[in-house]
Amino acid sequence: LILLTVAGLYFYRRRSQTWLLSLSLGTVTHLIFDQMWRVPQTLFWPRFGFAFARADINDWILNMLDALLTKPTVYVPELMGAVILTWFAGTLLHRRKISAFIRYGRIQ
Repeated sequence: LILLTVAGLYFYRRRSQTWLLSLSLGTVTHLIFDQMWRVPQTLFWPRFGFAFARADINDWILNMLDALLTKPTVYVPELMGAVILTWFAGTLLHRRKISAFIRYGRIQ
């Protein structure tokens, strides 16, 4: 995240490009929504060693679906993401810019 932000600031100041700062913002919001501070071994990897704790992966699909339906810390961010993606797709459809976005990666 720090490297992304520093590189993003460089590109912004030197070339007035914001794409790397956008990636940095997306990364920090992803870390916040995933509550990465609760697992400092992962957040600050490799500061606390190179190994990761083993997780029980039995019935992981059922566990993910259960969390998605019952835990607000899971379904609220997912709903927010769905609203944002729906808005973005609607904007592209309304402006008829889907092919331009796919081809060039930006909304003109």
